[in-house]
Amino acid sequence: MLRLKTLQRSQDILRSLLLFLKISLFLRQINGKIKIPYLIKALYSKKPVWLFIPKLVFNDDIKAISSKYLDVNFVSLKRGPLVALTKCIIGDNLSIYNYISNSEKIINRKKRLYKIYWLFIFLLKRVINLQGIISGAYYYVEQRELAKAALDNGIEFVVLHKECITSPIEILVRNYIFRERTGPFTGSVLLTYNQDELNNLKDNSVVPSKCITRVTGAPRIDELFKLNNFSERSIDVSFFWFGKYTYLPEHFFKGEDMWGKLKDLKLYNSIRWDWSNLQTSYLKAIIKYANINPNLNIVLKSKVGFEMSDHDINEIKDLKNIRLVKQGTAQSLLKNSKVVIAFNSTVIFEALAAHCYVGTLSFEEADKSKESGRLGTLDLNRSIEELKSVEEMYKFCDRFSSVQEENKLTIDGEKLLDQYLGNKDGLSSIRLRTVLQGLLK
Repeated sequence: MLRLKTLQRSQDILRSLLLFLKISLFLRQINGKIKIPYLIKALYSKKPVWLFIPKLVFNDDIKAISSKYLDVNFVSLKRGPLVALTKCIIGDNLSIYNYISNSEKIINRKKRLYKIYWLFIFLLKRVINLQGIISGAYYYVEQRELAKAALDNGIEFVVLHKECITSPIEILVRNYIFRERTGPFTGSVLLTYNQDELNNLKDNSVVPSKCITRVTGAPRIDELFKLNNFSERSIDVSFFWFGKYTYLPEHFFKGEDMWGKLKDLKLYNSIRWDWSNLQTSYLKAIIKYANINPNLNIVLKSKVGFEMSDHDINEIKDLKNIRLVKQGTAQSLLKNSKVVIAFNSTVIFEALAAHCYVGTLSFEEADKSKESGRLGTLDLNRSIEELKSVEEMYKFCDRFSSVQEENKLTIDGEKLLDQYLGNKDGLSSIRLRTVLQGLLK
């Protein structure tokens, strides 16, 4: 009996040492990842502190509600240390679309991760006036236990869920994933860009009964409504690239046969497709258009996570009047563009807000007379020009690249902005600030 107790104590000591080492690793990882000047400022300030976990587009949303508008110190906490800690403890067993697990081993590892997060927040809130953490999507693996730990420390965990567009075929997969694999949101406040997304999350049991929910829209596009520089814009045409599987079943669920899953669920059992022919025709058309219009200033923006091949990049580099942009968000380009061509992207709606003339591709697999076009593309209206051939794309670019008058936002355009980005008035930042202000103690 004495030996058994001694063994148990030894195991407890070893577990404690392991937990201490993991906390040390986390703190070492986090060193330099929190913006130190802002953290020092927070130490000497009586203002409430909110940690925000940056992500490319989400950063622009936070800028729109920055401290000059809200009496809060925002301190950036990079995802890197959180991801590293999660992998150290849980491993690669879970993903953002597969978080639920009945494995006792995984459940226990989640509990260990929770304890580290709990202690981290417990200590941090004793040196700064920490009141909340805000992130850009509810399903990030490294943040699920962090959200629980925050709430158990009396700290708000808010998500401005940035997902806001999908196709009819992809929504079938998303509903299954949300309902069966991601599990419920573990934070306290869930905000969305649009009402359809919030309804969808509620219908698929993502939103707990005690969770506060609001539709705020996309704060990052507020400034686009105020632009008044169309005649001074120097980019004649901005072409935006897209992925081979953009908003198809493989879009977010790489490595798994989601077409087969739809068949198993008896939701869809017909043709499979991707956008490879559309990509090929699009790139050839861009190159040809640049060649026959050497005096135009043209930009091709690649898409993060869906980068172009080296072969495609080399073809573009040989052209003097095309600039290939690989980094950053779309907004800096939209502010200086007259014509925008995009496909299955929020860029379509951001460009409307920026008073650009906007066309989308509606040929090859995206032809609306085909099943692939009807099920794989966004539902749009006449405020967006559907380009049914390469020739129509050329005519559209020719027509509007030389105009001096901006594209006025119409009622149809407002409907699309409200439907997808929840922002037809340029006031989303005010709506988000109002929610956060209500959470301050």
